[in-house]
Amino acid sequence: MANQFSFGPNGSYFLKTESNWAWSDHPLPEPLKEILTDPGHPYAMKYPYDVALGMEPGTYTMFWRTSRDVDAYEDEQLGSSYAKLRTYVETIGKEGGRTSHTTFGPNASYFAISPNGFSWQNLPEDLETDILMRIKKTSPGVVALGVSGTYVVLYGDGRMTYDLDDKYPAVDALLRDADGLGQRNGISYLALNPYVAGQYYAVFGNGSARWNVPQEWSQDVQNVAVTIQAQSKQLQGTAGVIQATGNFAVQAQAARFMPTLFR
Repeated sequence: MANQFSFGPNGSYFLKTESNWAWSDHPLPEPLKEILTDPGHPYAMKYPYDVALGMEPGTYTMFWRTSRDVDAYEDEQLGSSYAKLRTYVETIGKEGGRTSHTTFGPNASYFAISPNGFSWQNLPEDLETDILMRIKKTSPGVVALGVSGTYVVLYGDGRMTYDLDDKYPAVDALLRDADGLGQRNGISYLALNPYVAGQYYAVFGNGSARWNVPQEWSQDVQNVAVTIQAQSKQLQGTAGVIQATGNFAVQAQAARFMPTLFR
């Protein structure tokens, strides 16, 4: 499932799954807001492939399907700090491709994933070293960038590497809880808020989700999380009660170290 949660500046956000998406009422960049909300816009969005909000106000990148059933991309709203990403997006877009997931972090850092490969800049040194060491054997499927150089990377072979530096205690507890992860069929997606320590959004292999975000975001997050759970049930061919768990004041708890986790 194409899960994404992009934490933007000044309390903005965009989140999505295969068939449901939501965004903050404000303060999204105006060009992006028009594409999302104006059905008469020549590039009005029908389906988002990848929507990522940069840390500098007004910056973002986007690949989407328009209401006219034409694929489009946006690279002109990235600014000078992301010149490398702009070139990457433009190259892929002109070839008819698209990114599947882009995430931004402090110090103009980013990591972008596409079927053609990856692009990144200014990653924490340990994270970049880890990716370069493993990339010949497995690919990073999800990269989450948090405050003060914290990060989590989930690899395609089921392994993960992280350094949370006590900034996201609930996430640290989740990742170390081998029994809990096993019951949820592992973790499939994770985003860290790079502005506010402790805030995150996680999706598990069984379609359940957990998060710690501001209360005023709760309805949007809950609606998307319920959709993820329903899609997961449909894919698994099982019936059951939809359960999406929101955690607005998550407490860290003791957990066992997971054998396939590297730190």
